[in-house]
Amino acid sequence: MKTKITFIILLISFFYLNFSCVFAAKPTISDFVIYYNVELDSLSPAITIKWKATSDTRNFKIVRKLKNESKFTQVAYLEGNTAEQWRDTDIEIGKEYDYGLTQAKEERTAFAYFSAGIDIPLKDYRGSLLMLIDSTIFQSLTEEIQQLTEDIIGDGWQLHIRQVPRAETFDKSKVDIVANIIKEVIETDTNLRTLFLLGRVPVPYSGNYAIDGHRPQHEGAWPCDGYYQSLDKKGIPQFSPNWTDSYANNTTAISERTWNKPGDGKFDNSTFPYKLNLECGRVDMYDLPAFSLTEEELLRRYLQHNHKYRNNLIDYKPRAIVNDFFGLNGKELFVTNAWIMFGGILGADKIDTSLMSETLRNEKYLFAYGSGAGSYVSCNKVAYTNDIVKNGGYHTIFSFLFGSWFGDWDSKNNLMRTILAADPPALTCAWAARPYWYINHMGTDENIAYSALVTQNNDKSHYVSNSMFGHKGTHISLLGDPTLRIYTVPPVKNLSASMFGSEQEPTSLEVRLKWEYDDNNIIGYNVYRAKNINEVFVKLNDTPIKECEFVDKNFPSDSAIYQVRAINKNLTFSTSYFTQSTGKFAKTKTISNITDNQEISAYIFPNPVENDFYIHIRGQKGKKLTVNIYDVLGKDYGIIYNDINTYDELKVKFTTNSIDKNLPLKNGVYFLKIQEDNNQVYLPLFIKK
Repeated sequence: MKTKITFIILLISFFYLNFSCVFAAKPTISDFVIYYNVELDSLSPAITIKWKATSDTRNFKIVRKLKNESKFTQVAYLEGNTAEQWRDTDIEIGKEYDYGLTQAKEERTAFAYFSAGIDIPLKDYRGSLLMLIDSTIFQSLTEEIQQLTEDIIGDGWQLHIRQVPRAETFDKSKVDIVANIIKEVIETDTNLRTLFLLGRVPVPYSGNYAIDGHRPQHEGAWPCDGYYQSLDKKGIPQFSPNWTDSYANNTTAISERTWNKPGDGKFDNSTFPYKLNLECGRVDMYDLPAFSLTEEELLRRYLQHNHKYRNNLIDYKPRAIVNDFFGLNGKELFVTNAWIMFGGILGADKIDTSLMSETLRNEKYLFAYGSGAGSYVSCNKVAYTNDIVKNGGYHTIFSFLFGSWFGDWDSKNNLMRTILAADPPALTCAWAARPYWYINHMGTDENIAYSALVTQNNDKSHYVSNSMFGHKGTHISLLGDPTLRIYTVPPVKNLSASMFGSEQEPTSLEVRLKWEYDDNNIIGYNVYRAKNINEVFVKLNDTPIKECEFVDKNFPSDSAIYQVRAINKNLTFSTSYFTQSTGKFAKTKTISNITDNQEISAYIFPNPVENDFYIHIRGQKGKKLTVNIYDVLGKDYGIIYNDINTYDELKVKFTTNSIDKNLPLKNGVYFLKIQEDNNQVYLPLFIKK
């Protein structure tokens, strides 16, 4: 009986997502794909677009805008089918441009979008990120969360971390708690750009429709993280429409979870009431009982794989795979979204159409797209929850799926979240085709959530294509780490820092950084410094450093932490841009806090630490001295030293696995707070066992 029901659901799914009229002649993907190449000329400078003309082409249109502009402007209109290239000389080195191509044919129209630029500068500082963490996983995943925070900070982000209450089912009061936390951070940090929801963060719901076409069985409110994204209202007109919960009254859906009634806390809105300003991504492994692993273990596996990808410990081919089991008979042409996305980053020649379930279990591709009739746990011939649990996941990073039911991702054993929970896991997943997604900015070193936000804010007048439904829909969301980008530069190795000079002559003190790197085919390195890991890191060098060392003579008198990033220049399908590795933090051996009038100073040796380490403290005899230890998440491990200083200079030995001194510490970055009366200093402590 269960098999028969599943078959009926799949059959209905195919019907609902293929209701559009059919073309007279059977089309092929070539009818809807523009085969083009982009050439960069840094001397002129110029960007040349070359494409393949077809006999039935009526005209070819090119539009362009600067990256941060909202609307495209037409720059070329070519009648007939003879033109096969166009050269844009109205460009500047270092600027990012977005291009749109439209090839109008006798019966059909093809679209393409890509980003381009010559020698696009580094994105040193990416803005602020607020990580909202399910409070029930905070302690058990401390080591993985700490590693994640270091990777994110090492990628140019400033980080805020807040714990939030867990909500396994919809809970409006807990959604409000999360919303208020976001608002508080917005008020204090005008650079807040992105939200990262980790664990079972309360899920908002909104809508009164079924974007997959299953009416009334799937009508009502779907999960809507976009509500959190809407809380930054900078630039939003005062009298814009708002979120309401007063008129949607729909209890026809099969699942009570998606019912929407007035005053139930689920919003009426089926489209976003105004432009979203914040990016967002969610990593949530709740309610996946098909796996034998616990929710915590699934999160741990995801975070460990995330770290490996960011640090180039796994090699993914710059290729994409596309599987379509809907066909091209309808007007919406779902699969063409994949060719628009991947063709604009990699080029059409880097797209394969072999069976995903076979290819991606043997080869590693950056991108994957699959569409087919669906259920909550399946996308026909593309992916199935039970198969992934039994036979393993797909070797891809950025995945996109489309089909019925599973786009409502807050469901039991949901296919999209299964993709992220698998072994190996994909690191992002999105429901793409209603509407089309546009990820061309990833080709200029942007993170995936930037493209998600472009998609959420797009209506038919901006990025124009065969996309017909779902524009600005409250169902649009990103599953996975929102900060991920295409990483091509491995990080440095064995980074260390040493203090040289005499403490009696503070002007002679300097910090010497040294590191190793395996690849000589890079431009150089950048060195950054901050007073602590939660502040914005400032670049210390004006030009790339060529050697694997750096001397800092102007370090601050209190604590300092360094990071080093390798630099290279990427030449891609349509851009040349400068990019960096994930930063590695300096392993400071002796960071002095001496000034001419400072009454307390200290340093740690050795640093990094495997087991034993010493704290050398210079203070005032007879004063009470305390030492506290914290991790980068702000967790207080308590006092590890508390006594009267009987010497002007004190040397105290500690062991990292000493439970009696509150030091059963794992690998990572910590901070020591050393206080004598009203004087205090902070020292970074690096543990590497």
